[in-house]
Amino acid sequence: MSSAIIAQLISQLSSDEGLEKAQVLEKLQSLQVDETTKKTKKSKKTKDPNHPKRPSSAYFIWLGENRSRIKDQLGEDAKVQHVTKEAGKQWKLLDSDVKAPYEETASKDRERYHSEMEVYKPSMPRIVYDVEDYPKAPEGWTGPFELKYLFKHAKGDDGKSKKFKNFEEAIAAANDLDGCGGITKTTSGYSLRIGPDLISPSIGKESSSLASWVKGEVSTPIVMEKSKTAPVEEEQVEEEHVEKKKTPKAKKAKKAKKAKKAKKAKKVVIKEPEPEPEPEVEEDEELDVEEFEHEGKTYYKDDNDIIYDPETEEKIGVYEAKDDRIRFYE
Repeated sequence: MSSAIIAQLISQLSSDEGLEKAQVLEKLQSLQVDETTKKTKKSKKTKDPNHPKRPSSAYFIWLGENRSRIKDQLGEDAKVQHVTKEAGKQWKLLDSDVKAPYEETASKDRERYHSEMEVYKPSMPRIVYDVEDYPKAPEGWTGPFELKYLFKHAKGDDGKSKKFKNFEEAIAAANDLDGCGGITKTTSGYSLRIGPDLISPSIGKESSSLASWVKGEVSTPIVMEKSKTAPVEEEQVEEEHVEKKKTPKAKKAKKAKKAKKAKKAKKVVIKEPEPEPEPEVEEDEELDVEEFEHEGKTYYKDDNDIIYDPETEEKIGVYEAKDDRIRFYE
């Protein structure tokens, strides 16, 4: 949005609605964010409208009542992050008796949320992934090959690996994705892979290689093994007229020569590569999180230190405890 358009909108909004400059700038900022979101973000997953609203923390309840006051204190040019930072400082300085009413309200809101969740039923049934299910290969595919995996994850246009809970959906996605050679089943879902060679998992990695399906026809690879006996070469055949009695020195030289030739005659064993580690997949499940306050702002944090926005329930970053900071996603 050009500076000329912004100046024009500021003038128009100020005169038509009687808004202050700071309020006009906030509106313009929200418009810019919405415009950028439309261009860069894909459509989100449809949320269940019947899902109970998550509870607000004591800090957010207090902030809702004091945001305007703090903004007035900082001045009309104060940005959102400045207001939030100042609010965090003021909240920390409040006495416990001042915080008590907000904490009581937050406690009641949590009770409301847990009570509603006990009777809540999702509008749409959730897909349950069956680890023991090994569907037959559809037309044009071969499999399943148990305890085999396909090398390297196939990624979509967004650069992310593709994984599904439903076999039919995985097949459809694999058929539409160029460069995808098949599907590998793990304990967490059906993963699209490039392949096309079938590989046996190493000991302890079976959970990421339960079975695989391959596009088209495929034959199971045969692994080479060491030869049990080395081939006999002409030089090893003794002459018929060699003397039966030999000195100890000659016997040792003969044994060393045979061992050297047998070592050269061994076949090479082809070692299969280690299976590629499975990426974390974002599950469409209820958040098992706790409230987490950082720099005066309250978030939700799970056991893996993933940070969620308390309002939208979306992942927004990772808490790095070593540096005591939040690394927000771009």
